[in-house]
Amino acid sequence: MDEMCIIALIGLPGVGKTSFSKLLLEIDSLPFNICYFCYDDFIKTTEENLAHYKEQRERALNSIVSLIEAWKNSELLGKSLMELYSFYKDNKQKRLLFLCDDNHYYGSMRYRLYQIARKFGISYGQIFFNSTVELCLERNALRDEIQRIPKEVVIKMHEKLEIPNVKNNAWELNTFKLVTEDINKEYVSLNLIPFIIQLFANPLKPLELPVKCPTKQSQVHELDLLMRKHIGDVINSVGPNVNKKEMALVFNDIRKGILNECKAMEHFDDKKISRFVKIFQSKVETVMLDKA
Repeated sequence: MDEMCIIALIGLPGVGKTSFSKLLLEIDSLPFNICYFCYDDFIKTTEENLAHYKEQRERALNSIVSLIEAWKNSELLGKSLMELYSFYKDNKQKRLLFLCDDNHYYGSMRYRLYQIARKFGISYGQIFFNSTVELCLERNALRDEIQRIPKEVVIKMHEKLEIPNVKNNAWELNTFKLVTEDINKEYVSLNLIPFIIQLFANPLKPLELPVKCPTKQSQVHELDLLMRKHIGDVINSVGPNVNKKEMALVFNDIRKGILNECKAMEHFDDKKISRFVKIFQSKVETVMLDKA
């Protein structure tokens, strides 16, 4: 089966993520194809788009999933889609590297990529670009105005940056820490390419969730939730002249009585959940008629 790997680039704007990506794409005879996926093509940081920031990130992640599925189903289809949604370099290899260019300053952002890799049973790694915020601001200021990130945004991002920490997150084990000054073609060839090749050799195992049979405790809990919901619906539907607090106390006494009866049963299943819900609703209705 074709080998695939997702790499999350991590670092502030101006730290050198895009420069590194361009260097990697320029190197000939790589033992893997490259899909360069730049989040900037999906996420616009203008003021009017900030309200939809999460939706834009989600759309970018969904596009990565679609590209992986397309490649797995048909290499030709995968290549065609990558050429539409991202930059694809064909090195005539069976291995495919997804190079995800984004700040990924929150651990939760890169964890989403890890989850995608685990879902498909492919490899995952990270490259953390280590630099001072002063250098990032200096480089960012040299960008064209359309590409320049507001200074206050960079500073805020620096304050919130969650540096990869394998002690807290075991899934960040495969992280390469790259000093900004080390970004040149020779360094990338001697250090980063071997790191990436090693990642391909260690794909993640898809998460297998155990099949759990419902227990009596979980079914009684489900019944409790259904009764609580019904109490809430009824209380919200009564008029302003009704003492809602007093009524809620009566309903909760009925709920507790039914729960105690169920807990005393030796066997409890879904059919009994349905039966006791009806019993509870009937008793609630009786109370309502008495109060009318």
